[in-house]
This record gives sequence, structure tokens and C-alpha cells, in this order.
Amino acid sequence: MVRVPPPHPPPPMPSEGANRRPTSLMFATLTMNLIALALIATAIGVFALHGEVADAAQEALMGDPSFADAAWAADEIAAIVTFHLKATAAIYLIFAAFHLTLSALDHFGKRSARILSLILAGVSLACCGIGGIVSRIFVTKMSFMRVDYDDQISDAVLAATPVWLTALQWISLALLIFGSMLVFILLMVPASREYFRR
Repeated sequence: MVRVPPPHPPPPMPSEGANRRPTSLMFATLTMNLIALALIATAIGVFALHGEVADAAQEALMGDPSFADAAWAADEIAAIVTFHLKATAAIYLIFAAFHLTLSALDHFGKRSARILSLILAGVSLACCGIGGIVSRIFVTKMSFMRVDYDDQISDAVLAATPVWLTALQWISLALLIFGSMLVFILLMVPASREYFRR
């Protein structure tokens, strides 16, 4: 008589909690998306108004008698201001793209994305956030070819920048500082680390 072996029990199913995304990760990706949205809004504002800001700065400089002896013409400095504003907006968009891409990858538990997100948070905090705040508060001169014009150019640019765009820039800087710190902490908590190890 042939003995039929008993059927093997089915393999244990993974618990629902093992695949559940931790709250810390959800808040981390949400914060990264919020930073990206602020950067995109600021970049759009800068791109839309860079011409008006440069023109207004040029008019202010041409109307300043103390600027008559400057080595650079007002239109040349306005062109440099325009380039600076466009470059700043482009950097905002690049960082926004990094935040959106890594946020999506973090959401699906990609290990390499977590490491890159930690690096991005550190760079955003140190270079863009704190660096941007320091440059706005302590840098009071704009220098062209080693020629300083005190606060004339900076004051002209600030005066020509709309209040809402200035507010957007400060919001972006604040999010780059505090949001990046929060993302770094949330990705380092044990729940997030265990999720990426599964």
C-alpha cells in the first residue's frame, strides 16, 4: 500500500504591517513634495518677472547720479542681473526635480533613493537653505570685475522685486532649511530604516 505524504502547509503570508509604509516615510515624502512645489512656484515667479526686475534696476541705476562714474554701464549690469535671476530659477527647478523624483522612489521603498535623499537633504540644508539665508542677510554688495558699487545694485534689485516674489523666496529658503532637517530625521528613524531593509 502506497502512503500518500501529507500536503505541505502553505507558506506563511507576510503580515500586513510588514509592507505598510511607516508614518515617518509618508511625512518625509510629503515634505519633499512641499519643498519641490515651493521651489517650482518661486522659479516660475523669477522667470516671469526677471525682465521687469532687470529693467527696473537699470532705470534706478541710470537715475542715480552717484552711478555716473561707474565702470560698467547700467544696461550691462542689468544683463548680468537677468542672467543671475535665470540661473537662480534654473537651480530651483533642478532641486525641485530631484525632490520629486526621490520622493517617488522613497515611497516605493528603494534603498538607494533613501541614501540619495539623505544627501539631497544635507546639500539643500547647507548650500541652498543656510547659504541662501547668509547671502541675503550678510552680503550687502554686488561686485562686477572687482568693482564694488556699495548697495546701489542690490537695493535697486530688491526695490524692483515684487513683495509676493520676495515672500516666495523666503518661504523656499525656510522650507529648504527646516524641511530638509525634517526629511533627514524622518528617514533616519528606526521605522523608516526597517522599511527600506525589507
